[in-house]
Amino acid sequence: MHFTSAFIAAAAIYLAPLTCAQESVADIERPTFTPTNLKADFLEQFTNDWESRWQASHAKKTNDKSTEEEWAYVGNWAVEEPTVLKGIKGDKGLVLKDKAAHHAISAKFPRAIDNAGKDLVVQYEVKLQGVFVLNPALAAPIA
Repeated sequence: MHFTSAFIAAAAIYLAPLTCAQESVADIERPTFTPTNLKADFLEQFTNDWESRWQASHAKKTNDKSTEEEWAYVGNWAVEEPTVLKGIKGDKGLVLKDKAAHHAISAKFPRAIDNAGKDLVVQYEVKLQGVFVLNPALAAPIA
């Protein structure tokens, strides 16, 4: 009985700063998203016409008889503002909409890139909005 009371008290002390931080963050005036004028070989800001550039895959794995496992990319995508750790108003990103599903999406570069003799750097940001489901090969956030 004493252990439970001590645990609840410790949890309340530990979580109190988080509650205060969330309340104070909600009171902060956030800037509004404005698309950039910067130019790059590929730059995506997920504006309202994002679906004209991105294609979700619904491919299916063919069974090669070495495994009984069959799967397909059945996960759905959306573009939304974050629900956790909100930053700039109107700043949107890709969101996985289905739990425990394979997801795949791609966009073509607007033109061919010749990086002969140079490194190709691909940079992206992941902002987890929910619970993780861990797979031996990957970690997928769930919306």
